[in-house]
Order: sequence, then C-alpha cells, then structure tokens
Amino acid sequence: RPGHTGESQARWAIIGAGFTGLAAARQLALNFPDDEIVLIDAQEVGFGTSGRNAGFAIDLPHDIGADDYIGDIDTARTTLKLNLLGQTILRDLVDEHGLDCHMTASGKYQAAVEERGVAVL
Repeated sequence: RPGHTGESQARWAIIGAGFTGLAAARQLALNFPDDEIVLIDAQEVGFGTSGRNAGFAIDLPHDIGADDYIGDIDTARTTLKLNLLGQTILRDLVDEHGLDCHMTASGKYQAAVEERGVAVL
C-alpha cells in the first residue's frame, strides 16, 4: 500500500509490522472486529528485523538439552512452547487462506566455533 498521508484516528495503533506487530494487529482484529486498527512501520511490511531473518521461524537457536547449557531451562522450555505454537499458527493460517508463500517445514543447522562447542554438537 502507499504511504499514509494526512491524519487518521483509530482506537488501536500498532508500532512495527514485524512478526509481533502483525500478530498483535491480527489478534486485535479478531477480538475487536468493528474497531479501526492502524499498523505503523517505517518500512514496508516484512522489510525490518523480522524480514531480515531470511524467513525462518525456528523453535530455539540452541540445544537446551546440552550438559553445558548455561541459560535458564524453564525460560527456554517456555520459549520453545511459544515458538512451536507460533509455527503451528503460521502453518494453519497459510493453509486456511491458501497463501502461496513457499512455507516449508525443515530442519536447522547447528554450528560451533570452538572445540567445546563442537563437543556439544
């Protein structure tokens, strides 16, 4: 869509059209279908940080089962559940709306720089 000009009034204004902003706008539209919702971004949708992740929506970037995992395991498990739910919602929306976006379920590569990292792999 072309850039906005003039003035607008809306009950809801979402700043940022990345994954989180789009998800928030969608949820508001589902819960308040008669309300005006404005989505504001400095760039085109998908060209910010979310777009620069090359289109990947991974579960976790690290192995929480590793013996030398240094993060908080409860936080990691919660993050994993949320990310898997997000992947399911994305997949369901693509299927429901017949979106031709080349969404493909695939694995991920893990890499290491140091010997201790290689040992974890």
